[in-house]
Amino acid sequence: MFEAYHGVTGAQHQTNFNRLSGQGYRMISLSVYGQPGDAHYACEDEGLGGSALDPGSPLLVPAVYGGDGQIKEVAAACAGLAASATALTQFIHLHAVWGNGPRAANSARSGSTPGTSSLAWSRGDGVDWAYVINTRDWPPQTSPRLDDLGTSINHLLDTTPL
Repeated sequence: MFEAYHGVTGAQHQTNFNRLSGQGYRMISLSVYGQPGDAHYACEDEGLGGSALDPGSPLLVPAVYGGDGQIKEVAAACAGLAASATALTQFIHLHAVWGNGPRAANSARSGSTPGTSSLAWSRGDGVDWAYVINTRDWPPQTSPRLDDLGTSINHLLDTTPL
């Protein structure tokens, strides 16, 4: 089971926390946003699953720590546990962002797993950039959407003299 919620007050969050922790569940991620005096809470929990590191174990672990079946330390680049955006950018400046081979201009790769989202882009003008964000669970009606962030970054790079 998992439960995610967004835009709740502190009192609503406390009620959810008390109910879920009383059932043996643990919170995976909590974000607080909004204005002082008008804080809102978002809780991310994509569930529990069998350990990817110890498949025979009855122990259930959170999806963000391998309960989704991935060994995060050797997973796809989107897992982002050992790679910062700076490290990704340095890598794709010399190597293809997607597939094998040398730097591939005008190519990009994005992805996400429980607990992370990432995008790396090699532009035709020689500029490489990337972001790694520690969630993939966004409040409803988030604007702009994460999908729009890459377009916005490229637009800024296209219109700003370097």
